[in-house]
Amino acid sequence: MLCTPTAFNTIGPKIDYLPSENDGSPRVFSHFMNGLLYGTPMKLVNGGTNMRGYTYISDAIDAIVRIVRNPLGNCDQQILNVGNPDNELTIKELAEMMCDMFDKEFRLPCDPPRPKIVSVSGIEFYGEGYEDCDRRIADVSKARSLLGWEPSIDMEETVRRTMSYFVDKHRAASDRKV
Repeated sequence: MLCTPTAFNTIGPKIDYLPSENDGSPRVFSHFMNGLLYGTPMKLVNGGTNMRGYTYISDAIDAIVRIVRNPLGNCDQQILNVGNPDNELTIKELAEMMCDMFDKEFRLPCDPPRPKIVSVSGIEFYGEGYEDCDRRIADVSKARSLLGWEPSIDMEETVRRTMSYFVDKHRAASDRKV
């Protein structure tokens, strides 16, 4: 019997899409990138006070590969959390970090102005029945002890790498339209 991984707030290239480019509701990072690239407001559900610990995709893949390999069989019938508890911040702090990093490292004169950060209710954003937890941070102690796994990509680098992917993809698509 294999182990079951539970991944927490994973972000990185090719995980998600921008809402302006597809229908649906992607993860928060993509919504915020949409604001930066298209000038739409960055919407903070209920003020963006909820805490999250973000994990870069390569860290999550490393953990899952170790789980699948499971050479000692010590992960059998276990549930392991995969995440990066050191990358914890509020949704609002993520929006602000992304705005600051975009301005400093990615902004071109032709980009729309810095988007407004606005608060909306959960019902307004998601619809009736919306529920969320105040804090979603992975306890990775079992992954550490059973797999010898440790997330290695800090929050700043997680944001930078993921933003770079979206910016490059967006600009390449824009170049093809010209």
